[in-house]
Amino acid sequence: MAEIDPHTLRVVANLLRSRVSWLHMDNRLDGLQRVGVERCLKQLAADLAVCADHARKPKTGRNRRA
Repeated sequence: MAEIDPHTLRVVANLLRSRVSWLHMDNRLDGLQRVGVERCLKQLAADLAVCADHARKPKTGRNRRA
């Protein structure tokens, strides 16, 4: 499996955050739906940002064989 690209994760997180800012103009959703979607998108954006921060950090410790 290919390594996760931190830059791509950050771009997707920013896209999600920008979508949240446009939710108030979406007439298809009622107030409760907007709140639910907003929370989900914000949480997903936060999770992606954390993944991006940890994607390329070097692993600590050594592989020890018994």
